[in-house]
Amino acid sequence: MIWFTWVACLWLLYVALARRFHPQLAAGVIVPLAWLAPVWVQWTIFQPNNGSIVGTGIDVKLGVSTAVLVSYLFFKRSTYPFRLVPCDYAMIGMVFVHGLSDVYHQGLQPIILGRMYAEWWAPYVVGRIAFQFRRDISTFWPALAAVAIWLGILSVLETITEYSVYEALFGTRPSEGIVVGHEFKRWGMRRACGPTLNPIYFGCLQLLLLAWTSYAALLAARKQASIAWLAAPIVSGLGIFCSGSRAPILGMLLFIPTLLFFRFPKLRWGMLALALAGGVILISQREMLIESLERWSGEDRVYGADVRMLVNDESKEFSNTRYRLLLFDVYKIAVKRGGLLGFGSEAVTGFPIQVPVGPQEFDTLRKMRSIDNVYLLVTLRFGYLGLICFALAACTAIYQLFAITDPLRTENIGLLTACLGSSLAVILPVIFTVWMPQDYGFILVWSWGASSGMYLAHRSGTFDSPAPMPQSRRLKL
Repeated sequence: MIWFTWVACLWLLYVALARRFHPQLAAGVIVPLAWLAPVWVQWTIFQPNNGSIVGTGIDVKLGVSTAVLVSYLFFKRSTYPFRLVPCDYAMIGMVFVHGLSDVYHQGLQPIILGRMYAEWWAPYVVGRIAFQFRRDISTFWPALAAVAIWLGILSVLETITEYSVYEALFGTRPSEGIVVGHEFKRWGMRRACGPTLNPIYFGCLQLLLLAWTSYAALLAARKQASIAWLAAPIVSGLGIFCSGSRAPILGMLLFIPTLLFFRFPKLRWGMLALALAGGVILISQREMLIESLERWSGEDRVYGADVRMLVNDESKEFSNTRYRLLLFDVYKIAVKRGGLLGFGSEAVTGFPIQVPVGPQEFDTLRKMRSIDNVYLLVTLRFGYLGLICFALAACTAIYQLFAITDPLRTENIGLLTACLGSSLAVILPVIFTVWMPQDYGFILVWSWGASSGMYLAHRSGTFDSPAPMPQSRRLKL
C-alpha cells in the first residue's frame, strides 16, 4: 500500500506537470523525487531469502520511472531523439551482453528481460529524455539540488540523533547481512543510511548528487541564484561525511580538483602530471596507504596483524580495507574461467556466489562476504565483454560532458556539465570499494542518460530550441 501510494502520487504529479508544461520537464522533476523513497518500500515479486530484498521486487524509483516512460508515449509534445551517441552504443552493448550471458547460463526466462530493463534501460532512458532542452534544465535543477540537500540534512540528523526517520516511518531496514542500527558506528558516531540499505550506498548516492548542489552554489556565486544556495554543497559534504564511508569522502575531496580540470583548460596538463606523480607515489607506498586507511577507520584496533586469512595457500593480513584488495586474488581463477560472458546473474546472486574460486579455505570465503567491487562483480557476472561495455559507458558519459563543457564554458550549462562530469569521474575510483545496487546504481545510470541527452541536443543544434509549448486543451493522456 505504501509503495502504491508513493508511485501513484508521483505519477499524478508527473501528469499534472506534463499537461501544464511538457513531459520532458516533468520527467526531470518527478524521477529525482522518487529517490527520496526508501529502497525497502517495494512491490515484492519474489519472496526474499534470509532477509535480503535485493532483486526481489520493484522499488519506488523503478515504479515511478516505468509510469513516466509509459505515460510519455501518450503526450503529443513528447519527442523521441533516436540518433545514437557514444554512450548509447556502450549501453546497447551492455544490455546485449547482459541478455546474452543470462540466456546462455539460465535459458530463456522472463526475469532476464526484467533485470535488463530495471538495471540499465529504465534509468538510462528516463534520464536521457529529461535532458533535451536547456530551458528545462534551467527550470528543474532546483528540484535536484533540493533532493540532495534534504538527503544531506537527514544524514546529519541520523548521525547526531542516532535515529532514522526512514525506519520510524517505513519500518525496520532489512539487514542485508550487515549490522545496522546504533551498532553501525565509526569514529564514535552512527553511520547514516538514509533511504538506502548501507552507509556506503548512501555516501555514493550523495556523491553523485554533489554535482547539483555545487552547480547551485556556483550560480549563487554568479549572482544568478539565491545566495542561500552557497550553503548547498556544504550540506552535501556533511551528509557524505555522516555516512562514515571513506571512499565517498575521498571522492568528495577529489571533486574540486576534478571540477577545476573540467573548467580550466590551461590547468589540465599540469593537473594530469600531478595526478600521475601522485599515482606513482601511492603505488610505491601502497602498504603505508593501507595502514593509514586502517588507522583512519580504527581497523588497526579491531583486527591487528594477528588476524589473518589463507589466500591461495598464503597467509595474509585481514581487515575491511585489505579484503577489498584480496578480492582479486580470491577470484582471479573465477575471472579467467568466466571468459567473455562470465557466469550470469544467478551465479552471483546471494552468498557465497556460485563461481569456481579454486582451493580457498571455507573461513576465507566466509570473511569475503561480498564482492565489494563493481568492476570485479561485473566481470564475474558478464565476463570481459560486460566489463568493457560497462567501462565504455562510464567513460563515454564523462567524455560527452567534457565535450560540451569547453564550447559552453562561459554559460551556465557549461557549469552544469562540468559539475556532473566531475561527479561521474570521481565515482569511478569509489566503486572499486562497493558493488552497485539500485540504491545508487539507478542514479549513476540515470546520470549517464542525462549526459547522452545533453550531448545529442548540443550536437543536433536542438539544445537551445524552445521546448514544446503547452496545448492543454488538445492533450489527452
